[in-house]
Order: sequence, then C-alpha cells, then structure tokens
Amino acid sequence: MAEIIRALSHDKRIRVIWADLCDVSAEISGIHQLYGDCAELFAHTVVGTVLLGADLKNDGTNISAVLRSAESDMSAVVIFNKKRMIKGYLRSNDTTGYGFERLNGNGSLTVMCDDGRMGLYTSTVPLNACSMEKSMEEYLRDSQQHEGLLRFDSGWARGIMIMPVLNDEISFVNDRKQELEEMITSAFEEPGRVKEFLRGHGFDVLGVEDAHWGCDCSKEGMENVVRSVGRQEAESIIEEMGAIEIVCPYCKKKYRFDGEATKELFAASVNE
Repeated sequence: MAEIIRALSHDKRIRVIWADLCDVSAEISGIHQLYGDCAELFAHTVVGTVLLGADLKNDGTNISAVLRSAESDMSAVVIFNKKRMIKGYLRSNDTTGYGFERLNGNGSLTVMCDDGRMGLYTSTVPLNACSMEKSMEEYLRDSQQHEGLLRFDSGWARGIMIMPVLNDEISFVNDRKQELEEMITSAFEEPGRVKEFLRGHGFDVLGVEDAHWGCDCSKEGMENVVRSVGRQEAESIIEEMGAIEIVCPYCKKKYRFDGEATKELFAASVNE
C-alpha cells in the first residue's frame, strides 16, 4: 500500500504532505531490476514526483518527472496521474551503483504538468545540488516560485514536503525549522506514527489518500505505435525479424504483431 497524508498547521500558515511509497517503488524496482544506489535514486524520484503532484491544487493534473544524465547513460521517468496511479522506469547500463552523485552537476530534471485544459507546462532545471531533495527544492523555487522543505528518507521511498500556505511567507517555515526537522526525523524513524507526530507538532491531518502502481498500456496504444512506423517500414521489419515486438517501457509487457496482424492493422487504417 502507498499512502499520502495532507496536514495543515493550527494557525493555517504551514501545509505538509507526507508520502510513503515503499511498496510502489519496490514493485517498479523489481520489474526493472534496480538495486543499491540506483534503486534509491529511483525511489527518491518517485517520492519527489508524487509530492509535487499531490501539492497541485487541481486534482485532475498528470505530472511527470524526467531525469537525464549529460552523457545519456541514464534516464528515469516517473508519472503520477489524476487516478493516483504511479508508473515509471530507470534505464542505465549500471542498475546497481548509479547514485545521485553521478548526476550532480551532470544532468537535468524536467517536470511536466498537464491538467488537460491549459495545455502542457514543462520546466527543466540543471541538477547542481547535493541531493535529489535539494534539486527538487531548487525546482520549486526557480520554476514554481515556491519555497519549502523537502526531505527524503535515505534508502526508502518516503518523503515529506513542508510549505507555507502563502508563497511569500516562507519565514513561518524557517522560524520552526529546527522543530520541523525533529518531527521529520521522528517520522522517518517510525513511519507508522506519522499522524501522531503531525498532531503533536500542531498540525491537523486533513486527509489520507491511497496511491498505487499500475500501467495503462494497451494493444490499441501499441497498434498506434506500429501505424506511426508506416506500412513500408513495418513490412521491412517483419521480413527481417518475422514479427514486430514492442515492449512497454513501464511494465515490460510484450506486444507482438505478425505479418497477418500488421496487414489487417494497415487495412483497417485505410478504411477508417
């Protein structure tokens, strides 16, 4: 189970979002065989994406985060959609030892938000901070004009975001920073007592949401991929390989189109 908790300080000046996504991150890491530093990097990408998405006022927004190394030897994608479904992958020749330190000063973070109405908002920031959480803080400050605290639990897919209710009142967070850091430490040590710690530090728990891993790939979607290749190229692939096989990058499900299926697909396209 994955859990997202929202809370608000008694004085209505500070808001908190907590995310425990260990099960989701472990499931995706298992699919893509991520271990060690690489698994932690991916876990923190998942947490950061979900915290950013959960903070958006419009619950109908899909949010994506993309990490890229400058040498193109690593890329990671996490998508958190309006149905609270999480999917993602990390590609690298090194799926064990690729940690954030290799991206520091040598990569970029792109965040994309799509509410289905206003169009796609995209912002890219260089990864010049010492950690994923600090890079996300820089993204909030530079791209969203928000300031706050983000903390990720080392080795786990847990994190917390603490923000002022009004963007220009970051001082209320800074004035309580030591106390809030103590609360965060307690939450990471005993995640099962997060709501208790929040209440003990003067926060009202506003709600708890479930999130889940999932993939919405489909045969119809993959048929569109084949169509995009074009009839001539598709037939050339089938002649050489015997069939077109497409693997979903998120769930690794395989879709196979042989010569007859491909012929029918393009014949249907002509008739539509």
